[in-house]
Amino acid sequence: MNVDLEDINNNDGNYTQISNTEMTIFRYFTILLYFLLFSNIFFLFSVMIYYLNVPCEKCDFYNRILVTVILIKSIIHLKLTIIKVKRRDEIENNERLKNVMFFLIKIFNFLTFFLAIVSLYFLHFYTNICSKPTLSLKLIRIYYYFTITLYFIPLLFYISIGLFLSIIICIMINYSVEESDRIPTPENIISKLKILKYKDLDYIHKKGKKDSKNKQYIKKPSFEMLFDKVKSVIIDKEINEKKKKIQVSSSNSNVDENLQEMLRPLNKNVENEINNKVSQENFVNNNKEIPNENEDVCSICMMNYINNDEVMIMPCDKRHFFHVSCLTKWLYKSQVCPICRTNIVNCFDSKNNIV
Repeated sequence: MNVDLEDINNNDGNYTQISNTEMTIFRYFTILLYFLLFSNIFFLFSVMIYYLNVPCEKCDFYNRILVTVILIKSIIHLKLTIIKVKRRDEIENNERLKNVMFFLIKIFNFLTFFLAIVSLYFLHFYTNICSKPTLSLKLIRIYYYFTITLYFIPLLFYISIGLFLSIIICIMINYSVEESDRIPTPENIISKLKILKYKDLDYIHKKGKKDSKNKQYIKKPSFEMLFDKVKSVIIDKEINEKKKKIQVSSSNSNVDENLQEMLRPLNKNVENEINNKVSQENFVNNNKEIPNENEDVCSICMMNYINNDEVMIMPCDKRHFFHVSCLTKWLYKSQVCPICRTNIVNCFDSKNNIV
């Protein structure tokens, strides 16, 4: 009944080594399955003896057939699950056996669902109902509610998670923030924060005014720039190849005039491509000299900054700045920086000076 560790260690196939804890879990799970299997077998024989001794009423005939089918299906389903647990390594390594086992499990899962539907019909929609509840009808009701609990309650649970996921996330975020961080920031602290125009933030656009003549802007990579670079490399290669062909053709002194006339359009195309390449290089160089004004984004409203926007700089780091209106609303609800989660009240000393 139990799986031996030696069988797993001696297996040469592809398998996942499981720990002793997992082995213990599988062992107790197998014991539980065997207990359910023997219980169903004992219950099946008991029901058969009862059916043989008690006369069958006409209204109870189909109920007895359904109970018998349910018990036989449960026994086979449990035995199949035990085989799947005990021989899991062999099944994982054998593709054919894995497919067969997967197919059988699907069939019995469908039978479970089908028998639950039939039980629902017999309990609520079947017209030939006995005057007194029989044993078969009671067993069908137990099987029906057990199946509903086993299959449909988890399904409803996952559906509820999907429907109320946004509310769950909001509650988790609300309670994940510390209580001290949800205290509003004092007005005197907010008034001490530095406010500047976005265009005046020199450390964002350049290193210093003295080096403004030699400043270089790093432009974000774009698809157009990459395309231009790749295109220029391809054009260089094609021009070099065509120049070599022209040199070889011009080195032949016995080339007639007709051939020269045929080569003139080619020479013009090469010159045009050279001119186009020069113009494209000038265009790329000109783009390099243009700074990107919208490189930064406010982390609160996710809007790009423009030059005339007023930004408020946090005391924790001068690179942490936001729109004045966005940060003011934030600080009325919390004392932490939206980026680094530093409590800005601790950044000021007793004289309200930045530490």
